[in-house]
Amino acid sequence: MKIKTYENSINKRLVQYLCYSQIFGIESDLLCLAGPNAKEFIEFAQSQNKKKIISYEKEMSIYLEQLNLLYSTKKLKNKVQFKSGDIINAQPQQVIDLDLMCTFKSAQNTISKLLYRQYTMNSNIKCFMFSVSYMRESSSIEPILKFINKLLGVECFLVNSLKMQYGVQHFINCRKNVIVRAYSYCDTSPMHTIQIIY
Repeated sequence: MKIKTYENSINKRLVQYLCYSQIFGIESDLLCLAGPNAKEFIEFAQSQNKKKIISYEKEMSIYLEQLNLLYSTKKLKNKVQFKSGDIINAQPQQVIDLDLMCTFKSAQNTISKLLYRQYTMNSNIKCFMFSVSYMRESSSIEPILKFINKLLGVECFLVNSLKMQYGVQHFINCRKNVIVRAYSYCDTSPMHTIQIIY
């Protein structure tokens, strides 16, 4: 099976920048899935004021590549921790970024468990981000908003969607001190990126 990489994913990187620019002031560790292009992602995350990066990887060949990167780059040794295994078992952090490379339906269990565990953490402000693929004929973000509403006990609804340079930005109104941002774009495949700040 060929592993997708995102070295030339311009729209994805722009959306990442938009999301991280909204949480620049949150000085915390980052729990993430750095993936096959770990070096590029880690350089980006470090530039966004994250203290330590904790990345999980289930695919052993990618995990070994990540370890090789860690041991060959001295400046990363105290700032990055690569772990082999399922991120669903990870200790939640104030900032979580999951690039799941599957559909929302397939990722729902992982998202719900980590988001709920983060939600129950005792900290002032938290951010949960995730990216999922979608089929063009089922591009609505409404099922994702319903899921967030149910899990967090909030009321978020789609107000408008506007075409932007990178894709589509969805404008969402929320109650109960929650901010939800949603973006849809396409590089190698159609994706939604959702950011929840609460």
